[in-house]
Amino acid sequence: MIIKNRFILLLSAVLLALSLQHLLFTRFLAPKMAAGYRLSQLEVARLPGESDLALVNRMKDEVHARTRHCEPLHNPWSWIERAVLAKAYPEAYQQGSLLRQRFFCGFCHQRAYMLQSVLDDLYIKSSVLGLYGHVVLEVSIDGRNYAADADYGTPLVDLSRGMTLRSDVLAAYSGFSQAIEIADMYASTQDNDYYLGRNGFQRYLYQQQSAVFWSNIIAGLLFLMSLAGLYATRSRDSWVHLVRFRRSPGYVRKQEVAGAETA
Repeated sequence: MIIKNRFILLLSAVLLALSLQHLLFTRFLAPKMAAGYRLSQLEVARLPGESDLALVNRMKDEVHARTRHCEPLHNPWSWIERAVLAKAYPEAYQQGSLLRQRFFCGFCHQRAYMLQSVLDDLYIKSSVLGLYGHVVLEVSIDGRNYAADADYGTPLVDLSRGMTLRSDVLAAYSGFSQAIEIADMYASTQDNDYYLGRNGFQRYLYQQQSAVFWSNIIAGLLFLMSLAGLYATRSRDSWVHLVRFRRSPGYVRKQEVAGAETA
């Protein structure tokens, strides 16, 4: 009976820790981590007299300045969310966070999608473009296509320039050691295509939102199960046997003898 109670108490403690970690992480720590890089606080609005091209360029600079480059899996997920994503939506998990309120750093494809989500709020259509080695955002303005790179934060590149495209890219990325490599990626237009397809990001975004929803449900159930386990072992004897420090191997025996002599 003692071993059974100990097991139930230990299991209840683990379940309680998981549920509380999820609550504290998702309600307090994760929002502050995202707010620390200020993307969640970005005011998405057009300035008076601002053109679409200037607006896109400013939003690209804002996303670049408010986020940073890191491995996709460094984004803030609670233990429960990581387990749900890895088990139910492994591909969405590998993409890293696509939720703006949770995002604070990531690869080029994540920062491109963050910029796209911002421009969607401004009703500016765009597509995430894969360059076979790098990912940027393609924006159509006044009949011309521009590449906005929120990862490097470089000036907009006019993709309609044709023969001068490579030199334009070299000029835009002149301050980076990978400028030549990136220019080659832009110039090789035959292998450039929509990253994950036109609706790939939306599918992964929905899966991550679903994982967050079910993680909240699971965390609530684990919390209730932990309380039930603690209540089931509420008797004084079970708690004493769990936490009591036996001062010597004969401690329990001495107590039994003393009790018998008193009787």
